[in-house]
Amino acid sequence: MVGSDSGAGRERSAGGKKAEPEVFDDERRTLWPFLVAAAIMVLVLVAIVLMQVLRPAEDRMTDQARVTHAVNDYYTAQNAINYASYRAVFCSAKLDSADFPTQEEFTSENRDARDADGKIEVSNISETVVNGDRATANVHWYREHKSETKITPIVLVNENGNWKVCA
Repeated sequence: MVGSDSGAGRERSAGGKKAEPEVFDDERRTLWPFLVAAAIMVLVLVAIVLMQVLRPAEDRMTDQARVTHAVNDYYTAQNAINYASYRAVFCSAKLDSADFPTQEEFTSENRDARDADGKIEVSNISETVVNGDRATANVHWYREHKSETKITPIVLVNENGNWKVCA
């Protein structure tokens, strides 16, 4: 069987030695686990970014940040002499109290103080403590034309998800 093409003849090389079987050192096989891990990481990062972008900023704020915003709204309303905004920052108990200022009292008092000493500048809100639906903060503020800084403690309560000044 000299001229036959058998499988045994293919295993021999021209020199009569057996040929080494081909070794497939395919780097793609070893890269697959890393590529899958990288793809999962990219998907996780994209999901995190999308959650942050699609969720409103108000939902991402801490209670301490919400308290700070309520305090700033309180002083902004005084500076603007905006009675509707001023009322909006107060809790219902304070609004219903007999000593809550009328619009005329609010306007007169704040206009006189602003004209005499300048707008209120809040330099710092410190020692903010949130305890359930109640919070306290110390507000460091001064008037534009005066250098004396005052520290005013403020009590806030959470009413229907909104922090309101209550004392």
